[in-house]
Amino acid sequence: MIEWDDKLTGNWYEEYLQTERWKRLSEQCKERDGHMCQFCRKHENQLGVPLNAHHTTYAWLNSENEQSELDSLITLCKTCHER
Repeated sequence: MIEWDDKLTGNWYEEYLQTERWKRLSEQCKERDGHMCQFCRKHENQLGVPLNAHHTTYAWLNSENEQSELDSLITLCKTCHER
């Protein structure tokens, strides 16, 4: 479990994005959203590049519940993710 205090120091988020949990949840998010950006509605095949799973909230941080984290994810293309 990642504690809120941990986010204030080090590079915990970059390390977290390398975990099996993140890889699994990121893929589940993209599958749930039909591999389509939820803002511009472009499909991954149209874009020719992988989509991003984006956290809309960090309320899941103090939870071991993967569903809680998955519920906080949205699929975005790179352009929309950088807005």
